[in-house]
Formats: sequence, C-alpha cells, structure tokens
Amino acid sequence: MRTPLAAPVESALQAQGEAMMDPALVADAVVQCIVSCAGGQVFLPSGMGKVSLLRGMPNWVQEGVRSRAGRTVIARGA
Repeated sequence: MRTPLAAPVESALQAQGEAMMDPALVADAVVQCIVSCAGGQVFLPSGMGKVSLLRGMPNWVQEGVRSRAGRTVIARGA
C-alpha cells in the first residue's frame, strides 16, 4: 500500500513489477465489508485470499514459508 512507511522501497517494488495500492482503495474495501454486515476478511488484491490457507497449516510449515519468503524479498533488494 502506498504510504510513507513504504516510500523507501516503493521504487524497488515497482521495478519488480509490484503494484502499489492507494490507501483509499483499501479503506473502501474495509468500509464495504463493515457496511455489508457480512464480516469476514478483506484480501487485496482479491487473489491473495489463497494465502490464508497458510494459517491452517502447522506452525513449523508457516515459519518455513515465511522464512523463505523473507529471504526472497531481501535477495531482490526490496
């Protein structure tokens, strides 16, 4: 999400083809979830919902995936 916190790495993320979302888009999705009274989780982009499957795996699997993902981000220079 495009915020001051992400500003130092924004150019590196864009160089890797990553899209930066505007805070208004995220806020609109959260408000829509609240207004609908349906509850649930908000995933942006919506295709990232599959990542939630990781939460159902054993802790040792979760830690391994997160560790590898962190090393990948660091290796790419983000």
